[in-house]
Amino acid sequence: MFKLGKRTRGAVVAGGAILAMLIAFVYVGGWGPGVSAAATKPALGLADSFAVFAAAGITNVGATVVTGDLGTDPTPAVTGFFGTTANDGPGTVVGAIHQKNATSLAARGALNAAYLGAAAQVPDFTVATELGAQTLAPGVYNSASGTFGITGTLTLNGGANDIWVFKTTSTLITAASSVVSLTGAAQACNVFWQVGSSATLGASSTLRGTIMADTTITVGSSATVDGRLLAGAVKDSGALTFAGLGSTVTKPTCAVPVPPTLAKGFLPISITEGGTSTLTIVLSNPNLTAATLTAPLVDTLPVGVVIAAIPAAVPGCGSVVTAVSGATTVTLTGGAIPAGIIGTPGTCTVKVNVTAPVAGSYINTLPAGSLQTSNGNNAAPVSATLTVVQPPAAPTLGKGFIPFSINQGSVSTLTITLSNPNLTAATLTAALIDTLPAGVVIAATPNAGTTCSGAGAVVAAAGGATVTLPATRSIPAGIIGTPGACTVTVDVTAPLAGSYINTLPAGSLQTSNGNNAAPVSATLTVVQPPAAPRPGSGGGGGGGSVPPTPTPTVTPAYVFLSSALCLVEVCPYGQQYLQAGQQMYATFSLNKVPADLVRAEAYLNGVKYKDISWPGPYTSAGPFTTATVLGLAPGAGIVELRVWVGNTYIGAFSTTVVNPFVKGTCPGSGTNCPQVVGPPSGVKLSTLGTTLLWENPPGTTQVQVRVTPANDDGPGINLILGSPATSFTVQEAIFGAGNYIMLPGMTYTWQARVTSQATPAKETDGSWGPWSDPQTFQTRTTSSDGISLLSPTGSGSVATLTPTVRWSNSDTGVFYYEVQLSADPAFNTDAATAITSVYWNLVHGGMSSPANSWTVPADFALEAGATYHWRVRPRIQGDGVPVPWSEASSFRTR
Repeated sequence: MFKLGKRTRGAVVAGGAILAMLIAFVYVGGWGPGVSAAATKPALGLADSFAVFAAAGITNVGATVVTGDLGTDPTPAVTGFFGTTANDGPGTVVGAIHQKNATSLAARGALNAAYLGAAAQVPDFTVATELGAQTLAPGVYNSASGTFGITGTLTLNGGANDIWVFKTTSTLITAASSVVSLTGAAQACNVFWQVGSSATLGASSTLRGTIMADTTITVGSSATVDGRLLAGAVKDSGALTFAGLGSTVTKPTCAVPVPPTLAKGFLPISITEGGTSTLTIVLSNPNLTAATLTAPLVDTLPVGVVIAAIPAAVPGCGSVVTAVSGATTVTLTGGAIPAGIIGTPGTCTVKVNVTAPVAGSYINTLPAGSLQTSNGNNAAPVSATLTVVQPPAAPTLGKGFIPFSINQGSVSTLTITLSNPNLTAATLTAALIDTLPAGVVIAATPNAGTTCSGAGAVVAAAGGATVTLPATRSIPAGIIGTPGACTVTVDVTAPLAGSYINTLPAGSLQTSNGNNAAPVSATLTVVQPPAAPRPGSGGGGGGGSVPPTPTPTVTPAYVFLSSALCLVEVCPYGQQYLQAGQQMYATFSLNKVPADLVRAEAYLNGVKYKDISWPGPYTSAGPFTTATVLGLAPGAGIVELRVWVGNTYIGAFSTTVVNPFVKGTCPGSGTNCPQVVGPPSGVKLSTLGTTLLWENPPGTTQVQVRVTPANDDGPGINLILGSPATSFTVQEAIFGAGNYIMLPGMTYTWQARVTSQATPAKETDGSWGPWSDPQTFQTRTTSSDGISLLSPTGSGSVATLTPTVRWSNSDTGVFYYEVQLSADPAFNTDAATAITSVYWNLVHGGMSSPANSWTVPADFALEAGATYHWRVRPRIQGDGVPVPWSEASSFRTR
C-alpha cells in the first residue's frame, strides 16, 4: 500500500495488492490415489441431521458453537447451551434440540445400527496406532493395537465419492493442535471413525469426519470438528463433554457431483456418396473427480449411415470401443472421464469412421441419459448432422479481358477462371487449350502464369494464337458453399481495331470430376487511338487549339456490404499464417448488381501480383456476392484486394499474412520433447483464450504444460495431463462464472514437456524430458468503452463516509480493474503538484462483493460535505499498454 499525492487529514493509501501469480498445478489422469477403496458409507439414517449426540447427556462450559441438531437419549441432561431445558449458555446451537424425545430415541437406534455396520466392515488395511504424518487413500483402516492416535497432520487424499472408515476396538486420541486434512476432492461427509470405547480430541485440534463412539467423547478447548460427535452408540453411559473455552462442531454436507455432458460432430461434415467421415464423441466431466462409466455408452447411427470399411476406431476414456464395419452402433464400454481442474472440465474423445451410400442429411443423436457415470448422467441430448451429396459436379469455366477495351497495339490481360464445386480436387485429364480469335495474338511479353496446383508451365508463345494449360495441373477442392478455383493469365494484343470474341467450347476443360458443360466467351474491344487536335483548329481564328472535353465527376454507385481475405483453416487466430499448399480466399458483396465487368487486383506489400475478374452475365436478383480462391499467397506481409466495376474503383480490403510457422525443436541437442504446432508464436489473438497444440514423441504417457504471463505479472497455468494429450484449451474468463486467469493485452509464453513413466509423475520427477522451445501469444486488448458507472452517480449524495462504488462492463472477459477516487476531478497524483489525495485501488471484480465494486476502507473514510469523483479502467499488466480511464462520475458526502 502506498500514498498518492497530498493529504489534508490523515493518510490516504491505495489499497489492494497486485494480483498474485496463480499456479493451477493439477494432476489430471486415470490413476486413483490408492490400490483399494472398498469402504462402504455407514447409513446414519435418522441420526444424519445431528451434529452432536450423547446417550448420557452433554456438558459444555465454553462458547461452543454447534451447527446441526443436538440430541440426547436416554439421559436428557444438557448443560452449557442456550435453548435447552437448562438454557444456561454460553454455548449455542444452530439447529434443533432434542432432549430424550421421540426424535432422539429414533436417532439413537439409527446410530447404533450405523456403528455396528461400520464395525462389521472388512479392513482393507491394518495399520499402526499413530496416523499422523501420513497420506492415506480411501478404504477401511483397522488399528493393529486396537487404538488410534493422531499427532501432527493426517492427510486423506481422494475423490468426492471416496469413503474412509477407521475402526478401533479401544480409543481414538488426537494430540493438541493435530489436524486431519482433506486433499483432492475428499469430503468430510465421507469420513467415519468407529471407536470401540472413548474418543478424546486435543486442545486446538482439527478433526474431519463423524465419530461414532461406544461410550464417551471428550473435546479439548478450542477444537474444530468438521463432522459429527456421536457418543454412546452402544452403551448408555456414553456422555459428551466440551472443555475449556469452547469448540466448533459443524455437521458436514456432501457436495453433489455435476452430471457429465456429451458433444459430437462429423469431420468433414459433408461427404460424397460412399465417402468417409469421422464421427467424434466428446465426453466432458466438470467435477474434480473422475466419472466412471457405469453402463455402456451406445450410439446408434441414423438409418442409412454405417461404420466404414476401415473403422479406424480411436478409443478414449480408457474404454473399449466396439465398432464393426457395416454395423450401425458404436459402443463404449468401461473406463472413466478424467477429473477436471478448477474452471476446466476433464474430457476424453471417441472416434470412428462412418459412411453413407445415398445422398441425404443424416442426424445422429445421443439422447439424455445415454451416458451413465458415477457422477450422474447427461441431462441433455446431443446431435450432429452428416450431409451426403451426390458425386462430383462438373467444373466450370469463366473468362475475361482486363482492360476489356484497348487501343490498337496495346496490351490486355486474358484471365481464364477454372472452378471446381466439389470437395475434392479436379485434376486435368487433358490439356486445356484456348485458341484466340483471328486478329488477337500473344503479346511480346506474354507474362503467362497459373494459380492451378501441380507442375508444368503455361505454354503461350509471343505472337502465337493459343494458350495451353498442361494436364499436370489441378483445380483445388472447394469448401462447403464455395467452389475451389484457379486461374490462367496471359497478356494479349491486337494491331487492328475491332470486336474480338474469344470462346472456350463445352468439353474443352476435361478433369477427373468431369468436363465443362457450357461454353464461355469474353469480348475484347480494340479501338483506334484518338487523333491529336489540329493546330489552329480552335473556334474563331488561327492559332487556337480545341479545349479538352471535361471529364465528368462520377460518384460510385457501388459499396461493399461485406469483405474478407482469409486463409480459412487458420482464420480464428486473428492473423493469417502460411502452410504448404494453403489457399487464400477472397469474398465480398456489393450493394447491387454490377452493370459492368467486376474485376480486382491483388497486391502484396503494395506490389501487384495478380489480376482477377468475375465475368458476367450477373444475376438480376439481389446483391452481387462472390467467394473466390486467389491461389497461394505469394509471401508474408499485407495482402490487399482492390476492386473495380468497369472503370469505377469501388475500394479495397486487406489482411496480414505472417511467415510460415515451423514446428519447434528441443533446446540444445535434446530430442524427447513435444513439437509445438500452434498457435503460431507471436500471434495476436482476437480472444482472451486459445487452444495450444503440439505433437508428442513416441511412448508419451503424460504431458506437462505451463503458461506464464509476461514478467510473471498475473495468473498463470502449470498442469500435468495424465494422458498423452496433444492439446489444451486456455479458456477466456466468464465474468461471474470463473476461469479468472487470462488478462487482456498481455504476452504469454507457453511450453510443454513429456514423460514415458507409467505411474503418475510429480513435477520434480527425473523422468521428464526437456521443455519445448518457448512459444508466445498475445491476448486481445480491451478498453473502457463498455464500462458503465452504476452508483453513486449524477452528483447525488451518499449517507456514509465509506461508500461503495459499483460499475458494470459489457466485456465479460475482463475481471481485474483499477479504481480511482478523489476530490480532485483531474485525479492528479504528482506529489509536487497534487492538491489532494487520490485513492487508487486494484480490484478483482469477480471476487468483490457485490461484483465489480470497491468500498472505501473505514480507516480512511472520506470527509463530510465534500464532492468526490471516481472512475474505472481495466487493469493491464505485464508488457501490456494501459488503456484510457472511463468517463468519471461524482457524488457528495453529507
